[in-house]
Amino acid sequence: MRIAVMAKKTTFHKGFGGLETQNKALCEGLSAKGHIVTIFSPVYELDKNEIIENNVRYVFVKCVYRMGPVFGFFGTIQKSNWINRSVEEFTKIHEKEKFDIVLAQSSTGLGIIKNKKKLNIKVISIAHGTIIGEYKTFVASMKQPQDFTKFLQNTGFTIKNFFRRQRDFVHGSDKIIAVSNYVKQAIIDETYTFEEKITVIKNGIDPRPFKSINEHISRGNKILYAGQITKSKGIFELYKMSKTNELKDTVIDLVGGGDDFELLLKKVKTEKIKAGTFNMIGKCSYEDLVDKYYLNSEYGVFVFPTKRYEGLPMVLIEAMFSAMPIVAYNMGGVSDALEDGHNGFLVKENDQKNFIKKVKLILEDDNLRKKMSINSYNKANNQFKLSNMVDEYEKVITKVRS
Repeated sequence: MRIAVMAKKTTFHKGFGGLETQNKALCEGLSAKGHIVTIFSPVYELDKNEIIENNVRYVFVKCVYRMGPVFGFFGTIQKSNWINRSVEEFTKIHEKEKFDIVLAQSSTGLGIIKNKKKLNIKVISIAHGTIIGEYKTFVASMKQPQDFTKFLQNTGFTIKNFFRRQRDFVHGSDKIIAVSNYVKQAIIDETYTFEEKITVIKNGIDPRPFKSINEHISRGNKILYAGQITKSKGIFELYKMSKTNELKDTVIDLVGGGDDFELLLKKVKTEKIKAGTFNMIGKCSYEDLVDKYYLNSEYGVFVFPTKRYEGLPMVLIEAMFSAMPIVAYNMGGVSDALEDGHNGFLVKENDQKNFIKKVKLILEDDNLRKKMSINSYNKANNQFKLSNMVDEYEKVITKVRS
């Protein structure tokens, strides 16, 4: 089949994250199964119109990616807006070599959805989260005076998204794929769509980079965090926890970059903490992340103190393939990957005391750490392989197209 994919960003763009990584893996997986895949995305800072990588074609669209110029409204009257330009670029190719189906990441397919009868195409949209989840994340992280200035603007965008954009793409799509059971239920609650319209397909990754690991690895007592260094990921709270009596002598390594990296780094350098206990590694390649950190047996637990209502965080799946126990706040779709007491511990959001307690419990109990390592590894291999994810997507695509 010829498959068109709509995406806000790709792994070629600055600041890409788990969503873009998942989209790349999915598209390359579908291509490997014989499908012809073309990804449409805004050009942003790139200086190329097209790229072909691993048999996947990328078409970069010159456009403005925003909902609309006035609190998210009136986007469709802007000729340069993504919602219009994506349709134009899609149509140019579709008229020459017709696509069989469109896969859209979240609401990126709205332009196609509004024109799908004319284009004679069906659309499957992939939901990674919901607008209310994002809004709750923003409200929960409001602390600075400037945050209250942003409150009015974000509220306007949320209202627009909640009553129009989110419902338009959910109800206008022929099928919705949710990346977790949490996202599925949130979509039903927020859009009142039928449960039958939504299929849950959990994210998967390629297990080959982790092939040197096995469930019998003997793990040490260092703590690892990998991901964005932003306030909404809870890394400032993690720093506070590192200074408690329970964790002050424990090594905690943070791998990743983000908007608040320099702010946290400055805080770490100016405050008195034991040297070498809280280390900000910075951003690294995926290969180095796997080889130097995930597969490093010195780490005994992976922590995820997020404040975000995320669909299904990819780092949790990576940690599980590394046979690592996990301690995380029970937010969003975290519980789709982490079973409390099985491959780690789920902690009530913002309960720092219990979070610390669970981390210490894993680090101090060799048998428990070993058991949870085995469970993480087995759960990852049983439920989160890339091949399983691609197979499930192919089944849904084939059914919707027919």
